[in-house]
Amino acid sequence: MKKIAAVLVLLVAAGTAVAGASLGSTGPSLRVVKHSPVVVRGVRFHPTERVKVKAPALNVVRVVRTTTSGTFRARLGRPPTDRCSFAIVAVGVLGDRAQAKVHAMCPYGLP
Repeated sequence: MKKIAAVLVLLVAAGTAVAGASLGSTGPSLRVVKHSPVVVRGVRFHPTERVKVKAPALNVVRVVRTTTSGTFRARLGRPPTDRCSFAIVAVGVLGDRAQAKVHAMCPYGLP
């Protein structure tokens, strides 16, 4: 009986450790820090990773390198005038990926 209780305690402890580790590790993220011109900031990418930042609505692609702490900033230019929202995607050569959606105040009649 003591052996079964000891095994159960170990299993619960191992499960808690795994759950805690997965809660603390989040993937890369991308955030708009300025709207005109559009500037994005990426965090939690691999250190010194080359990242391609694409904004199809702006017809722009930027290639940046992250810092040793895995962050970057990319200036993408003026926001589009023919739409209210658009997406920006950052993809690293080591597989990191993040996206941001920009929602702006829209004049009546624009999609």
